[in-house]
Amino acid sequence: MRKLSGKITICKTLGRDDKPINIDINDEISGCRLVNIRMSLEDFADALTGRGWVPVEMEVNLDGPIGMKAENKTEIVPFNCFSKDSESEKAISKALKPFEVDGWRARREDMTNGHCRTDQGQRVVFFRHVDPETGKPVIRD
Repeated sequence: MRKLSGKITICKTLGRDDKPINIDINDEISGCRLVNIRMSLEDFADALTGRGWVPVEMEVNLDGPIGMKAENKTEIVPFNCFSKDSESEKAISKALKPFEVDGWRARREDMTNGHCRTDQGQRVVFFRHVDPETGKPVIRD
């Protein structure tokens, strides 16, 4: 077993849902959600009062960069979001290629967002995860 710092949130959804209790457990350092649990009010009450094992719907994230430190930065990418080929995936990929190195990945929707436009190009947010001990990037395809 590996020890991690985490965060938990428990909330009740509104509406006519048969499983209105929603529990999320997140890895604090990476920001990744590890587990999402959904259950009925009755089963939640039974679990809280120690009445035994209760059935839940559960989603588990085993593929995320768990335990890795999340980093982000903003760069100005020379690109005109108002040009005729601005929505071309090929043009966007070509403009981002020099920036998407060492594990950095762009928030691609910034490339076509007029609110991210500057005189020099598009203001784009980049994300990556690094090993918290060595600082080496976690390269993910």
